[in-house]
Amino acid sequence: MNEEEQMKYLKEETCQFEKKLCSKKFPRSRLGLDYVFFEETDYRGYSSHRKAALEFIKVKNDERGVPGILYTDLRYFDDLPIIHDPIKLIYAVNPELMYGKPIEADAFFSVEKTDKNNYVSGYAQTFLDSLYSNIGDEADFLFWNDVLFPDKTALTIYKWNDNWSNYFSAGREWMGTFFWTIYDITSNKLIVIGCSLTD
Repeated sequence: MNEEEQMKYLKEETCQFEKKLCSKKFPRSRLGLDYVFFEETDYRGYSSHRKAALEFIKVKNDERGVPGILYTDLRYFDDLPIIHDPIKLIYAVNPELMYGKPIEADAFFSVEKTDKNNYVSGYAQTFLDSLYSNIGDEADFLFWNDVLFPDKTALTIYKWNDNWSNYFSAGREWMGTFFWTIYDITSNKLIVIGCSLTD
């Protein structure tokens, strides 16, 4: 069985998570993060994280009504349009440009702040800073991540660069980009969290 067959998009779980957020005080329109859930029963470390990142782009394309994924040898994406009103164009990717580095769970979920009063964790910054989401406080952030990731010691987390797809173009121009893949060995799930923020 090949890699594509092993990784399964958990569409219902992805949708249910958004509904749970919306049923509380987290309206989706105010959350600057995209969460997508996959099942990975044949985990292969870095290559599984990379595959999940690419599958995330495919899911985002499906949501835009442009199914599939466009592979390209482009080295620069920021001049590539993503919307040609009223048509949404496909997100393209160049896998050769992808680079992920492992980060510790403690750092990823930290609510520690720097001297400039920004969060050390880009994830916390994106979830909590009003510039990005404006949907909750630190207690909410910790609560929802305890729901999502009850055993932090079971996680393998990668942070990815943002120059391998035009998914990131709007955020690179305006308010910032973030992209993480998180594997939970206890559930065989890979959760991808991405954002490309614009006004």
